[in-house]
Amino acid sequence: MWPWEFFLSRKGGAIMLERVRKVSVFTTSPTKGNPAGVVLGADDLSRDEMQVCAKKVGLSETVFCLNSEHADLRLRFFMPDKETPLCGHGTLGAVWLFLKESDTLISKTITVETEAGQLTLNYDELTEELTMSQCPYQSQPFNGERPALCRVLGISEVDLAEELPLEYGSTGVWTLLVPVKNAETLEQMQADNQLFPHVLTDYPYASIHPYAPSQKEGIDYEARHFSSATAGVTEDPVTGTASGSMVGALAKYSKSDQLELTIEQGLSLGKEGMVRANASKNQTTGEDTISISGRCCLGEF
Repeated sequence: MWPWEFFLSRKGGAIMLERVRKVSVFTTSPTKGNPAGVVLGADDLSRDEMQVCAKKVGLSETVFCLNSEHADLRLRFFMPDKETPLCGHGTLGAVWLFLKESDTLISKTITVETEAGQLTLNYDELTEELTMSQCPYQSQPFNGERPALCRVLGISEVDLAEELPLEYGSTGVWTLLVPVKNAETLEQMQADNQLFPHVLTDYPYASIHPYAPSQKEGIDYEARHFSSATAGVTEDPVTGTASGSMVGALAKYSKSDQLELTIEQGLSLGKEGMVRANASKNQTTGEDTISISGRCCLGEF
């Protein structure tokens, strides 16, 4: 028996939720990390049914696994209130469960089709880590008012780390990367998501991803992730796509050809997890190749 599954019947238009399984991502503890709902074999579900399912599940993302003509697997990602083109922890969780269910959880490469593009994931049996490639890092300047940004995060302008990049970043989904001076400031933040569109004028429905250098041994940065105003959740425990944007931004500003970071997130929610994020420059194209890595386990409530 899986840790969490439930059934509803489709009668007179009612929606059937076939087995919804909970996978905890970026952790080996069932109650930590970032949980994702995963539905295998979801080809018979309509978009509306997927959205209602995600609303019922209530996690930051529920992932639906479908057949693909172009890759090993096609994934669709739904927040409680809307579909999103990509979700890092959802991708890792869905692929991990797919491989486990397929009884092929060995060293393996798998391709995944998403609305943000095709991605490649590798499972390492020795480390039990999944590594996910991401789209090349894109950035746009933040042209909004910094005092207003600080107010919606509950901090002061003096808390911003001027030497680190404050910009919109994306490896598939746009987020505003906000560097602060220390982890104490990060922990004290109280964000008002509904005011984000008034501050994020260029990308009104982007999320905000504050981060700070860590003083902990073996950890480079600590981070939090405040979801967009339309996501249906306030804060995401541990985020893969935003971690990819972080390493992309920091590699760009440090002008490093190779940068690997260990990022801790989720402490404020009691859902701590670890992401390894890597950026390495392609010497031919000049673009950074971005990847994130993490471990997964079956979750529980």
